[in-house]
Amino acid sequence: MALLLALSVVAPTVAAAETTVTVQTDPATEVTDQSATLSGNLTELSGADSATVYFEYWVDGDRANSTNTSDMTVGETGAFSWSATGLSNNTTYVYVAHAEANGTTAVGAERTFTTLAEAPLGVDTLDASDVTNSSATLNGELTGLGGADSANVGFEYWIEGDRANSTTVGQAELDAPGTFNASVSGLSNNTTYVYVAHAEANGSNVTGDQVTFTPGVTDSDEEDGPFGQRVAAFVHDLLDSGDYDGNIGQAVSEFVTENNPGADNRPDDAGPPEDRGDDEDGDEQGPPEDRSDDKDGDEQGPPEDRDDDEDGDEQSPPEDAGPPEDRDDDEDDEESDS
Repeated sequence: MALLLALSVVAPTVAAAETTVTVQTDPATEVTDQSATLSGNLTELSGADSATVYFEYWVDGDRANSTNTSDMTVGETGAFSWSATGLSNNTTYVYVAHAEANGTTAVGAERTFTTLAEAPLGVDTLDASDVTNSSATLNGELTGLGGADSANVGFEYWIEGDRANSTTVGQAELDAPGTFNASVSGLSNNTTYVYVAHAEANGSNVTGDQVTFTPGVTDSDEEDGPFGQRVAAFVHDLLDSGDYDGNIGQAVSEFVTENNPGADNRPDDAGPPEDRGDDEDGDEQGPPEDRSDDKDGDEQGPPEDRDDDEDGDEQSPPEDAGPPEDRDDDEDDEESDS
């Protein structure tokens, strides 16, 4: 009797790839009185497609009240950062970088930074306001004094592409952070201007970002803008283009007729007399000299052009018309003489 032996073949078990993740904490940057940029670097990532990284920071000596930043997902090694805001001024903070992948965690070394006692000297250029055909208000904000008692602020503006001919305006001294402005006039209509805000304190100078504005009204402006301003802009464009065949008045008249915002409220018979239709009685409307005879058949017009009256007498002023001294004696005088 043959003895059959059953052989069981078991496939070897392949061990899962081990996940390795390491992270380091880099120095903080852009430290101000109330904010700082925390920096880290994911230096190794294997056995996982991605890793979750974040920072933990706290006031030195008080880790029990630490704050974790939001998670960030990274798919490869490299630097990452987070802007921490709402910090206390003149305060030392500690922070570390964290990383996690497939349950494997890593923590970088502790680093510290100290916020500034007060905001550094800084200035922002804000959008221009009250822009008209030839003027505008330039706006800026002093964000910090950088330890100085005061700062000198102002603006520089120029036609786009021509900074060599810039103009400086609005020089003022501020002893605290806040907004400031300056009005400029004599600007060219439909011309783009660039401007920046400046601040200087204790020999240090800072400049805000460039901001542009364009005086005047363009096709993209709202239809309910000041109509007079739209007409002025149209005239300016017309003069620049020269496209008016020598009759600018006619071109402006047509523009006003087509674009006047009150045109929709005009009565149907509005317009010059020659353009009006017949009135309700069917008579054509027009100046008196063009009208037909009146209801009695008499032609209307100046007295000297009228026919004799019904009695055949030519109409003229009465013989005794005129100042009292030129008139004949009245009826009472005649009666007294009789």
